[in-house]
Amino acid sequence: MSWKSCTVGPDSTLVDVSKRLVSAGYMVALVTDDSSHLLGIVADSDICKAIARGVELDEPIESIMNTHPIVGYDDQSFTEHRATMRAKSIYQLPILDRDHKIVGLRMLDDTIHPMQRTTTAVIMAGGLGNRLRPLTDNCPKPLLKVGKRRILETILLQLKRQGFRRVLISVNYLGEMIQSEIGDGSNFGLEIEYLKESKRLGTAGALAKIPASYRNEPLLVMNGDILSHMSYSSLVDFHREQDADVTIVAREHFQAVPFGVVSFNGDRVIGIQEKPHQHCFINAGVYVLKAGLLNLIPQDTFYDMPTLVNRAIGEQNSVSLFRSTDYWIDIGTPEDFERAQVEWEDRYQEIVPD
Repeated sequence: MSWKSCTVGPDSTLVDVSKRLVSAGYMVALVTDDSSHLLGIVADSDICKAIARGVELDEPIESIMNTHPIVGYDDQSFTEHRATMRAKSIYQLPILDRDHKIVGLRMLDDTIHPMQRTTTAVIMAGGLGNRLRPLTDNCPKPLLKVGKRRILETILLQLKRQGFRRVLISVNYLGEMIQSEIGDGSNFGLEIEYLKESKRLGTAGALAKIPASYRNEPLLVMNGDILSHMSYSSLVDFHREQDADVTIVAREHFQAVPFGVVSFNGDRVIGIQEKPHQHCFINAGVYVLKAGLLNLIPQDTFYDMPTLVNRAIGEQNSVSLFRSTDYWIDIGTPEDFERAQVEWEDRYQEIVPD
């Protein structure tokens, strides 16, 4: 059930909030105003203590709420949220935007004993890995080792740890090697099947091969050469809350221009900025799609995700943006591969411990 089911107004009574907590399955109520600003929180233990003190059941909940709760922000990472909960010994962390509006609720138990997901994850692992040759001459890129594990193994262990169980892997280049090494998923606690490309189909073309039995729910789709500390489960929850047809993960990116940049109006120079940093949001190669969007993909045709997304927008489908601040690296070049060896091993290996 969505975290929104545990939001209440300050005038809600103790008895009403108690019933809401039972039906919603959460141990905390989020007290908000009409504009979704967080006013305070009330845990189920707060209600029990209030009743023990003789507070009447028809009293408004604002009389007992904690007006200075510990909170996280939506521009912080999943890792930071988890660290805050562990450091403060709390089990729930309201997530706010910088306008102090509630946008989510993180549960510590979800990071330890995650909710089981019915969403199918699709990993696109059919690329040639040309830019990484000669490393990929005899090994598909998803099977290259970064740290202790192969890239694909790390992704699969992350998915399992976040509650996902069903995985489809699209394969083409050296696909038999991937199938042989990964198998049916039983070694990972997953159910894995393969989408076999007889020719290169791009970053979206293989999705047209997904059987009808997998099209009952939205699909988590990701490239098979990405290492990230992202909470994929939070992404799926966000997609559902937005009721989007497509959700795209984007990351903030800064790039230095190694020259002075001239600003002008007509023939008149109005300024020079020395070696500025350009700012944009880049596509992280991770998506959630409503299964109906797969009907837009032609069969057995090379088709990329940007083409699919632009077509979805053109046909008036809703496309949402999920901003991620978690660690992320796209292993596309030898330089990326070497950088990942240092960063992932030293800082992020704990997300899939031995």
